[in-house]
Order: sequence, then structure tokens, then C-alpha cells
Amino acid sequence: MTGTPQLKVDRSCDNGAAASASPSDSSPGSEATIVQPSPTRAAAHATITAENNQDFAALLADPNGDCDNNTKSFAKKYWDGTIEFDGKIASISSHNGDTYVQDVLVYDGKAAVAFQFNGVTIQPDGHAPAALGLPANSQSLAEGDEVHIVAKVDHFNQTQCLFRLTPVSAKIIS
Repeated sequence: MTGTPQLKVDRSCDNGAAASASPSDSSPGSEATIVQPSPTRAAAHATITAENNQDFAALLADPNGDCDNNTKSFAKKYWDGTIEFDGKIASISSHNGDTYVQDVLVYDGKAAVAFQFNGVTIQPDGHAPAALGLPANSQSLAEGDEVHIVAKVDHFNQTQCLFRLTPVSAKIIS
């Protein structure tokens, strides 16, 4: 079926027969198919956590981080979805030699899969387009810090077993 599904109602009022409804793709003579309702907007855009998403829980629980088909499938299925997890800053390095912009590598502490923010500012209350989103009263981010991350899945590099993320917010938790 192509196009936007539409509901077509066939009824006859003159003989008292019951009305019937069937989905239609607005092309005459096409077979009717059952269209499953899509998730509500809130559910479709809900933040993914290990507690509410089995795929993400499995990804974070995989100690081998072998970038198997499940990892690749998660990346494809949840691309542009928002994820939330606790992790540890493994590395902070200059992005293309810029003093104020960094690449930040994060591990969740259990799995071998890695997450990275490219070209972000890590100063508290940063307002740059790619600010990591630390609160204004926070200390500056450093390697070894444990953090609570909320971010969008940007893309996945299978060779490096690395998820590139776009920051939403971050909070140092220890």
C-alpha cells in the first residue's frame, strides 16, 4: 500500500443493511488490508532506558560488546531515538585541535560498546549548539567522572563498535 491510509466507508441506507468500514489506499479496486495503529506520538518519542526497552537493556548488558547483529539492529531501529543511561567518561580529547571543543568517549561501565560525542563543549551551562548540557552549577567534566547521559542516537560505526550521540543533557553523578 502506498500513500496515506484512508478509511473508506461503504454503506447503503436504503435497504437497512449494516455499514462496513475498510481501510483503503485511495486507489480504486485495491484490496483492503488491516492497518495497525501506529504508536502514539508520546510513546514513539519516549526516552529509551534499560528499564523500559529490552533491546537497550541487552545492549548495555553485553559484556563482550561484540557488535553483533543485535547491536547493529539496535542502531538501525532506534536511530534518532533518545537514550538515557549512566556511564563513565573514558576519554576527552580536542576536536580538530580546538581548545574549547572536545570529543568525549563514554562507556556504560558494563558493556564493551562505546558512546561518543563529537565536537561538543563540556563547560557547565554551555549554550553552544553542541553543548553537552551540563547544569550551570556543575563542575567541569573530566576523565573518570560518572555521568548520567540523555542523548539522541546519531549513527553507529560497527568497525569501532561506537555509537555517535547528539547531546540532550548530562549530569555528573560522582
